[in-house]
Amino acid sequence: MNPYEIISQYDKFRRRHKANIFDSIFSDTEVLQAKDISEILQNVVNFFTLPVPQVKETDRTLAEIVTHEHAEDSELYYNLRMLVDNGINNKDALTLCLVHEMSHQILHQTTFMLFQNELWIQELAADLLCGTYADRYDIATGKYKFTLSRLKASPTHPPGKIREEIVEYGRNLKNSFLSLHKQFNVDDTLLALPAFVYCHMKDLSMCWKEIAAMDWNTFITNKPIEQTINIDDLPGSNLLKQYKLKHK
Repeated sequence: MNPYEIISQYDKFRRRHKANIFDSIFSDTEVLQAKDISEILQNVVNFFTLPVPQVKETDRTLAEIVTHEHAEDSELYYNLRMLVDNGINNKDALTLCLVHEMSHQILHQTTFMLFQNELWIQELAADLLCGTYADRYDIATGKYKFTLSRLKASPTHPPGKIREEIVEYGRNLKNSFLSLHKQFNVDDTLLALPAFVYCHMKDLSMCWKEIAAMDWNTFITNKPIEQTINIDDLPGSNLLKQYKLKHK
């Protein structure tokens, strides 16, 4: 390896956990393809001892899992272009994104009762697991944290900056909470969640108060398009069409 390559690798190592726009958007990018999702997802589900969910492309969100009582029936939706445009532009960032989604399948029957909006706590728990997963496998977190930091609070998701913080919190848990000789464990990691929530309770409560007072219709970005019904186009067996013909 020549001196230039050594310097390049050192710079990549140094910025791996930085969550600024320059490092996240422009540095250490990789061309991602649909096959990368399949390969990375296989590693993630193996780690969580889960079956592979049904994977489908969508145009409505970056990534989202629809959990199910039977994990093999869960559905993972993704939009690769949207992921890349928002900073999930290399395999490390994509890995953490998939860890987050599959964490929801692990947690889908878990109730924490730490805050008045349980959905917010579920999101924080999933991001906490991302942090500890990243620490165990030495995965760069900068791009993932940057993407989170830009997300605004909603009825289903807490403020992005707090989500960014809990990823970093999870990444450092080994030194502050877990035994140095202990392997990553989901249950042990989640024991650290209440401390984080209580430390951020004031910010979470203030933000939730603002969100709860808003018109939640403003959060609906893909309202169904109202369509008029042309009765003449309905099949002859349709009762509405039969009624019209009878009384025409």
